[in-house]
Amino acid sequence: MSVVTAWTLKWGAIIGVTLLATVVGPALDDDLDPAPTDAQATADVAADLRDAIAQAQAERPDLWDAESKARAHAAIAIAARHTVAKQ
Repeated sequence: MSVVTAWTLKWGAIIGVTLLATVVGPALDDDLDPAPTDAQATADVAADLRDAIAQAQAERPDLWDAESKARAHAAIAIAARHTVAKQ
């Protein structure tokens, strides 16, 4: 095999693998890491908001009566649905 043929085969293989990875990579990425569903995204946002409210209640329990806790939990549900709808 001549030097030119070996060089051409080597660089042809490198270019071929690069093109294959460029084309197949995004398709595999979607299969391996699918986007979360709306239900999962809503649950994630609601969990984050619940954690924030729990932290606020732990830091200042004197500011949270039963009515404000109920309103906070209702607001969490509304905010989670609204955040996911905007995305």
